[in-house]
Amino acid sequence: MGDIKELRGACLFCGQYIVLSDEEEMPESMIEADRLATMQCSCMEAREFQRKVKRSASAKTKVQNMFGNNLQEQYRAEAECIELLKDCIDLLIDGRIAKVSIDLPMGVKAKISMSAEGKIRIERSLTQKQKDSE
Repeated sequence: MGDIKELRGACLFCGQYIVLSDEEEMPESMIEADRLATMQCSCMEAREFQRKVKRSASAKTKVQNMFGNNLQEQYRAEAECIELLKDCIDLLIDGRIAKVSIDLPMGVKAKISMSAEGKIRIERSLTQKQKDSE
């Protein structure tokens, strides 16, 4: 049997100490331990934080699917562009931006916004123009 390691983290909002025990991986820093403790705390602010973290993770997965490997290679966004879109999700959830629109190569446009109901909208559009001149 392996030794069970134990570490305490404090909720970032109420300061309550929570014992973190795990047989496999322990947080590498107290900052990470406090974040994990906050994810387990039941104070109102921590629960709101937990909802934001879950919304963010879900939206970032959708961005990865909509602009990453699920597309034909010619329409895939570069990894740096996908990371930029993911960073914008956190800014949107925190209310620091209202929406973001980015024109990617090959006529692909990415748009992320918040609906009136508070839902995160992620849109991918493909613009194909056809021009003819004589």
